[in-house]
Amino acid sequence: ANLRVIVAKLKATGAKLIFATTTPYPDKPGGPLRHADQPLKYNEVALAIMRANKVKVNDLHGFTLTRMNELLLPNNVHFRPAANLELAQKVATSINGALE
Repeated sequence: ANLRVIVAKLKATGAKLIFATTTPYPDKPGGPLRHADQPLKYNEVALAIMRANKVKVNDLHGFTLTRMNELLLPNNVHFRPAANLELAQKVATSINGALE
């Protein structure tokens, strides 16, 4: 419900919107209350809202999923410094594409 309200408010501004999917993480990261299936659940709901509102999607989940061991710190939800640069490039590319 909150995401629907946020999208409606942002669309009302006339801004070009891009939604970035939640990235995956290992099933047993160092912190509590995190399970590997949660990002898929969050993304499923969010993507339905984005489709209904014709909001462009930057699939950071898909970009990260097959490279988790390389990109994420061990047993963690955070990325290695080099991975942060790759993700930043993907975000910048998505933004630049929307502005063209």
